Amino acid sequence: MYLRGHCCSGAILSKLIPRPVYKAANQNDRDMRAFERRIQQRFSLQLPIVIEDTTGARYQSLTRDVSARGVFFYTDAPGLELSARIAFSMILPTKIIGTKEIRVRCQGTVVRLEGDTPKGTAVAATIESYDF
Repeated sequence: MYLRGHCCSGAILSKLIPRPVYKAANQNDRDMRAFERRIQQRFSLQLPIVIEDTTGARYQSLTRDVSARGVFFYTDAPGLELSARIAFSMILPTKIIGTKEIRVRCQGTVVRLEGDTPKGTAVAATIESYDF
């Protein structure tokens, strides 16, 4: 798995609970929600995340899901658009990685927006690059 090469002795993997991956019974099914398109395993993690918009304004939130290639979160940040490049940072807590908490700064692209929900705008974004 991708994370194993980036963590000391796989310690993070033993503490994460993977989300189930559902596949459509019929790949010709037109309902795209029924067909799983994810490549990487997702983990249900509520991590602190700070989203920075193009003006430099920062918005704090929590993640819902994290994988090696993407993140899903809710935010009240205005003006997010599909295909927009975004910068965000997440804090990986001691409880998960086994050492002191680490801030990971990421660059990505918004790939899905789900209008206003009770928790704010739902955002799925890729993680294209990161730095510790």
